[in-house]
Amino acid sequence: MPVRSPDTLRIIDLRIVTEIDAKIREIPYGTGSRFTPDKGCLTGTRTAFLDFIVNWVNDPASERCLVLLGQAGTGKSSIAHEIARRFHKIHRLTSSFIFLRKEQSKPYHVFTTLARDLSDRYPSFKTALGRVVKDNSSLRVGTRDYDTLFQSLILEPLKDLHIVGPILVVIDALDESGDATGRKGLHKFLAKNLIRLPSNFRVLITSRPEDGIESALVGAQSVKIKHMKDSELAAKTHDDILAFLWERLPSDGFRDYRDDLAIKAEGLFQWAAVASEFILDPPGRFGYSKKKCINHLLKPSTKRDGQDPFVTISDTFHLLFSHDSLLYMCRTPMTRSDSDS
Repeated sequence: MPVRSPDTLRIIDLRIVTEIDAKIREIPYGTGSRFTPDKGCLTGTRTAFLDFIVNWVNDPASERCLVLLGQAGTGKSSIAHEIARRFHKIHRLTSSFIFLRKEQSKPYHVFTTLARDLSDRYPSFKTALGRVVKDNSSLRVGTRDYDTLFQSLILEPLKDLHIVGPILVVIDALDESGDATGRKGLHKFLAKNLIRLPSNFRVLITSRPEDGIESALVGAQSVKIKHMKDSELAAKTHDDILAFLWERLPSDGFRDYRDDLAIKAEGLFQWAAVASEFILDPPGRFGYSKKKCINHLLKPSTKRDGQDPFVTISDTFHLLFSHDSLLYMCRTPMTRSDSDS
């Protein structure tokens, strides 16, 4: 039997590696699902939340999963993007997945994207994953079953590997996944199966506190729950919103209104963001100036049914976008379906 030269062996090895890469690239990747650096927190804000999460990631005794629950507009997604940005900057973010309802994110892509990201980051994982998928077209591009994907694309390649340090995964807006209801949704699967990951995995999940999601995750093994209204972590939310408004409305002309606007926001960063946009870009076709926009935001409304006449967040604004992208706000109560849409 002829002896192959070192050059021939290197060519064969390169061919094998190329074939494995090609097979792994067939595994679906969540296009547009990666975090966005510009959507992180304003410098100096949300420090209590961010410090808590960083400590959770770095503590070897931490739970595998931290779930941050909060209503729409409370800033949980900004925190998720900021954590992803910070750890990416120091080359310690393994994967991120941002669910976007308007993009019709596919929930099973959480697992396929994580497998692809792990293979990009850890050569030993790529080799192990390649062995699993190279002769299995159905596994690469066919199945959407959570258990099959989790077991075959993640747990099996990890089985004999020893990766030092935390493996951080950020999943934002689980409630937007399109499969966060019912008895067999993605939320149920994660609650039951995250404990099967190696103990150095750290999975940060943000979500609205939907009944099904919260009840599935509360009490799950190796899962910690924190709420955006946490009395300790959220103690400086008003100050953070005020800092945001100073950043967005820096002109001296807004000096006398920032405090009132921050109070009006009632802890909702999204309200502050939309309000500042409304002020800076008044809907001219309604005859609104910047000053009139501010007055519209802050003035009392008509008293109804014995309620406090001052317009609070619970008696807030519909957000209506016209075809020419001008933002119009009208003072009527915002229902849950309004905020969801």
